[in-house]
Amino acid sequence: MKAADKAYNDIMYSVLPEKIQEENVKLLVNAKDYDNRKFIMDERANWRWHYKARVLLLRGYPRVKDVIPELYYWLQDINWPGADVIMELLSTLPRDVLVSSFEEATEKAIKAKDYSWMEFLYMFAEDNNITESDFKNKEFFRHIEDFYKSLD
Repeated sequence: MKAADKAYNDIMYSVLPEKIQEENVKLLVNAKDYDNRKFIMDERANWRWHYKARVLLLRGYPRVKDVIPELYYWLQDINWPGADVIMELLSTLPRDVLVSSFEEATEKAIKAKDYSWMEFLYMFAEDNNITESDFKNKEFFRHIEDFYKSLD
């Protein structure tokens, strides 16, 4: 078994000490046989999401540009393992990529009527200085802003 295969299996199926898992993450960052889709949040046990997010963070932009839309699903609940790591990764995107992908995620959250996702997206927008003026469709931003402000 190749080292990358063992590292991936350890992240996916083993509960190991953090130090060992971080070594697995570092090995997988440069593993060419493992595309970014392998590290997207899945519906199985969420305890592995943190390490999957770490791989994507360390790969960074532009290496992860093929999965940027999927990264926003982590923001459906910022308490999920890896959500903080994904927010850090998203914050490093070039401004134009960040804003356009954020607007797409906002549209999805509104269409899904996922109110907690809208709340967390708005909090992310505030942290990253994303405003209504950045949006092509200003209504999307106003929608999440109005919803967020109604929570007070």
